[in-house]
Order: sequence, then structure tokens, then C-alpha cells
Amino acid sequence: YVMELLDGLDLRALVEKHGPVPAGRAIHILSNALHSLAEAHDRGLVHRDIKPGNLVFIEDGHLIKILDFGLARLHQSRQTKQDVNLTMEGSLIGTADYLAPEQAVDSHAVDVRADIYSLGCTFYFILSGQAPFGDGSHNPDQKLVVKNATFDGATEFRLARNHLDGAFYLLNCTFSEKMLDQPFYRPESSPAPYKWGRRDYFHNCVRPVGNFEWHQDNLHTAPNAPKPAEITPAWTFAGVWNPEATLPSVLPMAFLPKPDNNETRVALAPELIWVAGRNANAHKVYFGASLPLPLAEEVTEPYYRPNQLEPDTIYYWRVDEVTEKGVVEGKVWQFRTL
Repeated sequence: YVMELLDGLDLRALVEKHGPVPAGRAIHILSNALHSLAEAHDRGLVHRDIKPGNLVFIEDGHLIKILDFGLARLHQSRQTKQDVNLTMEGSLIGTADYLAPEQAVDSHAVDVRADIYSLGCTFYFILSGQAPFGDGSHNPDQKLVVKNATFDGATEFRLARNHLDGAFYLLNCTFSEKMLDQPFYRPESSPAPYKWGRRDYFHNCVRPVGNFEWHQDNLHTAPNAPKPAEITPAWTFAGVWNPEATLPSVLPMAFLPKPDNNETRVALAPELIWVAGRNANAHKVYFGASLPLPLAEEVTEPYYRPNQLEPDTIYYWRVDEVTEKGVVEGKVWQFRTL
């Protein structure tokens, strides 16, 4: 057979060459991709590897072409026993950064909603320049987060991805209807209108001292913000579904004010906010301008406001969680004052 010669850039190459795509153009690209994907879905095909590298943007016609149907399968309703046996039983199919949670559990039982999820991840990538989940290593055994987050198309949004141990944890809110972690809540038809979720808050994850990136948060004003008891990280590891396994009680998250100058400096009176684990009875806050840190205060609520800070000074802080079984030590964070 003859294959079509495509003159264009795949979306990963497009972002690498020109940077994140402006929101208006990104929505145009998404709309075209939805209709291209719908043609496959109408024929009963589930692609199972939708990602930026498999979507080619044909600039002349403003058209999206979908590549690499090598992992595609027929939807269950059109599948035969022979079809099922064409793929290796028990193998994990797809690309980790864009993999739907249910696909990590069973790559052979997914339907078109897995492609919708992956397309939502791809949309995030072209807007932000990075995949929403994963540890950045692109290794098959990397840890994935399968929770939700809110995202409203702001191109300056950066979701922290790198945990100190190679994992990444995310709060339970909503990206959009295409990013919900339960396929029941995702549309079954890809041409369905793309619906934005509310931006509840941003967050950053633990990073080694000296490699800290700041984010804005509006946790106190966020509608429907999750309660600590509702925050339950889960991920897949080497293709195995593993919710809440071997996690310390303290979740490695912090909510911090965005510096006025958009760099890494904050005003002299920041409020340090974190998300407590479900077993927290109290929190020991360690704070100071040098290491090791002295104990500043033991608090019952997950926030602390330091006093009498000096300008242009690096400060370090750590939160340990007091539980019935003992004290769980947190990680060290840092910021610089204006």
C-alpha cells in the first residue's frame, strides 16, 4: 500500500521549536485533533498511544493527522477473540506521560475514553511545554500520578513534576472533563465540546534545596477545595496499580505565594501553607536562615507565618507531622525575601 507523505511538524517538535502554543491556536489544534480522532473512533478503533509525537500539525491546511496506529485495537463491541490475542497479554501499552489510569491497569480493556484522556494530556503539553504527569524520565517504570488537577488554559501555568524521589503527587481537583481519572466521567465521543474546569489552585511539589520553583495559589478562596482526608495520592509503578502504597503520612506539598517579581523572591511576610496527611494531629515547624533548622513552633493548623524576616535573605523551613505513631519528618524548602 502507499502511505501518505506528511509535510508538517508533530506537536512535540512544534513545541520544542517554537515553545508553548498560545491558547487560541492550541484550542484550534485540539478541535482538529478531536475530529481526526473521531474518525478512528467511529470505525471502532482505540488508538491507545495518543501523544504530541503522534499528532502532526499540517500548517498549510491547519489540519491534524494522527500517526502510529500500531498499538490501536478494536473497541470491545467490535472485537473478536482473535483480535484480543494480537497483543501480548499483561503488557502495558501506551506512553507513560499520557497514559489513562485505566489503561495502566489493563491496556486491553480500554475504550475510546482512554484516547480522550491522552488527548487532554497532549493539550496540556502544547499549552505548557511539559507533560502533566510523570517524573520527566520517560522510563517505562516511572511513577505516574492519577489524580486530577485544575487547569484553565493559562500558558504561564507550570505544574511541578519532579519529586525528590522521582515521584509526583497531585491534589484531587479537576483539569477538565477530559482529564478526569475515572473513565465513567469522561465523554465517550471525542467531538464533544471541551469543557474547562475551574482553576482552584496551583501547587508545587518537593524539590531539592536550590532547585525550587514558585507557584501561585488561591487555596483559601478555592471553591470545593479538597479536605485533607480526601487527598489520597495514587500511582502506577511498572504498570501495576498501587493506590496509597507505602506513602508517609506527610504529603510532600506546599502552597506558597507567587512572588511579585515572578522570580524566586517573596515579600517579607509570607504565609507558609502545606497540606497535612490524614493522620496529622499537629505539625512541628522548623524555620531559619541556616541549617540545621531550629524548632519555631508546633501548630495544629497547616500554616505558619514567620516574623521579623530580613530582606534579601534565604530562609529554609521544614514541617514534621505529629501522629499517634510518632513524628514523620518532612523535606526542607527554601525561599528568598525581597
